[in-house]
Amino acid sequence: MNTTRLREIVDFLISKEAEDQIQQLLTDLYNALTNLVSSPTDASFQQSYTSAMDSLSNALRRLEEDIQPAQKKQLQEINALKYFLIGPGKRN
Repeated sequence: MNTTRLREIVDFLISKEAEDQIQQLLTDLYNALTNLVSSPTDASFQQSYTSAMDSLSNALRRLEEDIQPAQKKQLQEINALKYFLIGPGKRN
């Protein structure tokens, strides 16, 4: 892989992360989990965790769906495809 192709895939991933706000969703999940651990029987914390997990899962699914076959090959070339496939059995 040359630097131009590497730059293309990195730019694509950065734009998708920004579009779906994956970093913020991870932070939201962390905060919801922290609250849930501190008070596991609180129904509002349970709901917040479930909502945060669903939001992150949906964003990651959209990312996976948006990765084109050529981009999957590029990710595979740099041994990074496993980090972007979330379905069962896809990480092997």
